[in-house]
Amino acid sequence: MTNPQEVKNKLGEYTKELESKLEPWQRGLLIIVLTVFLIFAIYQLTKREKPAPRELTDSERKRLETIAEERILKRAEFLNRLRK
Repeated sequence: MTNPQEVKNKLGEYTKELESKLEPWQRGLLIIVLTVFLIFAIYQLTKREKPAPRELTDSERKRLETIAEERILKRAEFLNRLRK
């Protein structure tokens, strides 16, 4: 297993070598491109997929109708209580 200090030294060497080969504007462009890629990757990994719309089944439709009817009846009862 390699020593963390050795890895750090090797990384430093590679960084210096890369910096000597790139112009300042190329380094800046590289940083911008990597940042945009990172933001895009984070967006792709965290976005939520929206399910495709679908038709309701008969049982779901009936359940929704019953709920709507119950709400209407509750409102009617409430209005009758207010009148009294």
